[in-house]
Amino acid sequence: MTVVSCPIGDPVRLVCRHSDVTAVFSDPRFSRRLHYPGAPRFTSARDVSSDPESILNMDPPQHTRIRRFLQQALSARNVRSWRGHIQRTADRLLDSMASGGRSADLVEAFAEPLPNLVMCALAGAQEEDCARWQEWSNMTVSLTRYTPAEVREGLAEFESHVTDLVRSNAATGRGELISSLREAVIEGDSLDEHRIVRSVRGLIFAAYETTSSAIAHGAALLLAHPEQLAALRAHPELIGPAVEEVLRYWPPFAHGVPRRATQDIHLPAGCIPAGEAVIGPIAAANRDERVFTDPDTFDIGRRPNPHLSFGQGAHYCVGAALARSELEVALTLLVTRFPDLALRCSVNDLRWHEGFLVRRLESLPVSW
Repeated sequence: MTVVSCPIGDPVRLVCRHSDVTAVFSDPRFSRRLHYPGAPRFTSARDVSSDPESILNMDPPQHTRIRRFLQQALSARNVRSWRGHIQRTADRLLDSMASGGRSADLVEAFAEPLPNLVMCALAGAQEEDCARWQEWSNMTVSLTRYTPAEVREGLAEFESHVTDLVRSNAATGRGELISSLREAVIEGDSLDEHRIVRSVRGLIFAAYETTSSAIAHGAALLLAHPEQLAALRAHPELIGPAVEEVLRYWPPFAHGVPRRATQDIHLPAGCIPAGEAVIGPIAAANRDERVFTDPDTFDIGRRPNPHLSFGQGAHYCVGAALARSELEVALTLLVTRFPDLALRCSVNDLRWHEGFLVRRLESLPVSW
């Protein structure tokens, strides 16, 4: 175990083994409430990792209450019912991409708009809102791309926009996701408008940032490993394991977020004293040779695959089923509709965005 510095210099203890990171994610004695003076932060502006109203930064019982409503809205049954819409949206985007010639930037043409358009429909928004959603979501995970003033102004606009969507839903019923949250009653309890707004805003951000990144990662990795791509085309039933391997190999939220020990906690790597913060990078845990055979090899047949890209414990990603569904549809359609799809550059020449919490490609130039 060592002490490292966050981007703005705040110290935090670092653990990298899969067992340590799993313990940090799972043990309720590690708190996500880091709202005290001197708490480690990634940026001086408020981002997704420091917003006190984000469910990501709550502990039980507040976290448990809100999560129950989100789990109901994003249930496996609901996600299954949305799969047809995901496929129609993906087909429409790929139709447009194919009509434009024999090459494209797969990030711009497909990976970024797909999750946004799906969430637009589920929230009852207009498709032209997608561009603004993308900009606001970028602000949510910005480290250096925007000034603190720009972030404050942009996120206030984001909240006002989502408030309008929630109030419109109450009048028209448009937007299945918002209806599910607004109408849900669990043991006599329901969510007020403010909490619905914050929940929807968080889901819009998560749908765009992490899922769009993972779609681009999956396409790049399959194209860079032709033997794996050939195996998937020959055995379409491998799409589930392929998605899990993409998430393991290039996790969108690679570094995780800090947690504070509420008491002395002993991990395999050592003791985290009470009051100190620790961070467990997901990317490191996902390459732990104690857990994964040949961890640096991309293998879509890998089983078991206990990656931590959706987290673990109470904060396990509530939208994991939706993300998996979108990834399965997106990658399946890509490899079946474009049999000659190829990278137009070496995978080592791909450029990554800088200044964001989420790891994502700037572009993915392809031809067919």
